[in-house]
Amino acid sequence: MENSMNEQATTVENRARFFKRKVLSLYDSLVRLDASLSEVKLATFNSSELAVRLELLERAQASFDLAQNALEEIDYNEIGSETRDNFDERFLEVKSRVRAHFDSRERQLIRSSTLRRDETIDPSANGLGARSNRRRLPELKLPTFGGGYTEYASFWSMFESVIDKDNDLDDVEKFQHLLSCLTGPALDAVRSLEISRPNYRVALEILDNRFNNNRLVFQSHIKDLLGTKKVEAGASVATKLREFSDKVNVHMGALKTLGRPEEIANSILIYVLLQKLDVETQAAWEDSRALDNPAADKVPTANEFFTFLDERCRKLETLQYAMGSHTAGSQVGRSFSHNGSRKAKDTKLDPAHLALAVTVVGGIILCYILRHRNEPRQLMRLPLYSLKRPPLLLVNVFVLMLHSWVLLVFCLRVVLGRSFIVVLCWILVRKST
Repeated sequence: MENSMNEQATTVENRARFFKRKVLSLYDSLVRLDASLSEVKLATFNSSELAVRLELLERAQASFDLAQNALEEIDYNEIGSETRDNFDERFLEVKSRVRAHFDSRERQLIRSSTLRRDETIDPSANGLGARSNRRRLPELKLPTFGGGYTEYASFWSMFESVIDKDNDLDDVEKFQHLLSCLTGPALDAVRSLEISRPNYRVALEILDNRFNNNRLVFQSHIKDLLGTKKVEAGASVATKLREFSDKVNVHMGALKTLGRPEEIANSILIYVLLQKLDVETQAAWEDSRALDNPAADKVPTANEFFTFLDERCRKLETLQYAMGSHTAGSQVGRSFSHNGSRKAKDTKLDPAHLALAVTVVGGIILCYILRHRNEPRQLMRLPLYSLKRPPLLLVNVFVLMLHSWVLLVFCLRVVLGRSFIVVLCWILVRKST
């Protein structure tokens, strides 16, 4: 009995000694692996080689856990020992370093579009299955930007996270990626810059100053919001109504992130009122919000807009005074007398009416002379007789108009306008012959 107990104790002691050596051996292997995986060495590995190292680390941890757990079951003194803590600390340090290089290689493969579908990693390895599945995903496409104010924020957010914050890319490579993402006015803004390290930051500054304008973004969202097409009744009214609702929600959500409800209301009011103003006043309003103005990026208030209108009216009134066209008691666009009643229209004789009167009277006299050119007495009698008796002059003039087609000529003058002179000459020539 005693011999049996001694043999059992010896067996337990031997097993404890075995697992203790096993644990120490696994820890020494991890230390040697850590020494071999320096930063310089890891930089020379490709994605597959790094994946193998990660798998090896996972297996080493699994073996250590089995041996340490068995040792703790045999020898309670090993529970909470420094061996497990030292192993875990060294394991996390090595794995995080290898994982960082592995993720960097993955991003480079995605950007350069050189992913090879036949390179796969054993999905059964702990922690590597998700990475293997990720490599089978479609190629990640960089965002594009064509110059829309409402699109700049989302473009820069994605470009910054994918390209700008990538420490593995230098500024020249980042600049090349930036140019490949730009189109239209955005590309024209930085096209003249030479591809170099300093010019990358210059290009980013140009784009930010050009398109990152809070007021213009506000205005663009409001323009698109108020320009939404009307939903017409029909079979597809449900689909169109859903599209209308989605578009409104998109623009309103963007506006709420850019400003307060009061600023949104002011911007909508200003936009609606601006559409009712002349082009010159609209241009003057934009000049007042020029980029060199400290308030250029600020969303204007309704009071600022009304103040601008008042100053604009005063400026135009001053110009009219200076040009001498502003009469007493008048305002821009309207004329009133001092007592508030509307002034009478100007009674100055119109030159066109004067020319018409001279033409008619001259035509009457010429027709009369041509008609009685062979009767000297008759030619002299009517004017003299009519001058002595003015009422008869009107009668004679009326008779002559009826008899010599002058009335027809007058009508032609009204219809033909300036061509009347040519027609009148033709009629007189025909009449005389």
